[in-house]
Amino acid sequence: MRPCVHRATRSTLHATDRSTRSGCRNLHVPPLWVRGLPRPLVACSAGGAPLYDRLANSGGTSGWLRGVIAPMFTPFLPDGTLDLEGAAALVDYLAGCGYVDGVFVRSGLGQMYTFTADEVLALARVAVNAANGRVPILVGAAGVWDRNDQHRPDPRKYVQESIDLAAKVVHMGAAAAVLPVPLALPPADMRQYYAAVAAGAKVPIVAYQPPGVPPEYRLSPIDVAHLAATFAIHGLKLSTDSEELFAPIANAVRDLPFSLIAGNEAYYLRALELGAVGVIGQGCNLYPEVLQAVRRLWLCGDREGAVRAQAAVWDALRATDGLDVAVLGKQIFAARGVKLQPYSRGGATPYSQEVVSRAAAAIDRCAAPYRAAEPSTRQ
Repeated sequence: MRPCVHRATRSTLHATDRSTRSGCRNLHVPPLWVRGLPRPLVACSAGGAPLYDRLANSGGTSGWLRGVIAPMFTPFLPDGTLDLEGAAALVDYLAGCGYVDGVFVRSGLGQMYTFTADEVLALARVAVNAANGRVPILVGAAGVWDRNDQHRPDPRKYVQESIDLAAKVVHMGAAAAVLPVPLALPPADMRQYYAAVAAGAKVPIVAYQPPGVPPEYRLSPIDVAHLAATFAIHGLKLSTDSEELFAPIANAVRDLPFSLIAGNEAYYLRALELGAVGVIGQGCNLYPEVLQAVRRLWLCGDREGAVRAQAAVWDALRATDGLDVAVLGKQIFAARGVKLQPYSRGGATPYSQEVVSRAAAAIDRCAAPYRAAEPSTRQ
């Protein structure tokens, strides 16, 4: 069943943000999936109705495409096949923790370039079922390609596969299909790619510019404004910490019905100030409470507190420096009681218990001050 979503202008939503930044106390920015979730018990008192209700009723897709969206690590078995039971357990954990506003499967952290089309559909089905309407599921739906520049796919086949995957994952219950900039295609075909998939799939789409893409594949402010004007393109995950790249795009879509998502959590606070409405990064899996705090405190006008929370994000990132977080992260989840396999495609082996415990303890020290005393009251 296709999820019911609505659209609103970013100016309306940012006006809501501004209105909550005065007279705000104990603001909790809850998971914003608008399919009948219970209202939070703690909400912003400014402006009458709780923030959840005002965003959910604001008429916009941006009402759900915002906040802390976890780019889920993909669990694999030792032989490299998908651990679908582990994936279901991890989605269930993320959807139920109270700090995550959405889950993105077949993400970059989830080794998106290693998937077959059948695996994309299998993981999407498991994720949608495990979430059970608690949070929106976003699915990477680009055509199959292993990122080998010497063996690029046939462009027509790649575009058609993207159309088919996007349509299928949304029709099985995902909120949107995520399409990275198509490095598999010639740069001149990039803009036509989004238009073709939007027209062919006729489902909500989120564009994604990964970190370090070659300059010829970078989306310009004009490109992004054009995507925003296309009804099916609902947002962009922009992975950069460069204000030179981020600010012009934020300005181009400021008053459009479009969600700009920070793809670099180290840059989250500044991205919020420039116009971002959410974040997708490794910490959205491992310490989402800290990233929730960055936005919550910023919305309340407590910039000093938001700066402290952003510093905690930097400290948590340092806890995994030099380590393969796609493996380590799954080991940390296993230590938290999530029943999944920690293996990776590509030969990386799990870390020792000492390494896992040290990283987990460092992350816990960063996150502990931002956890609710009673997390169950968050929904």
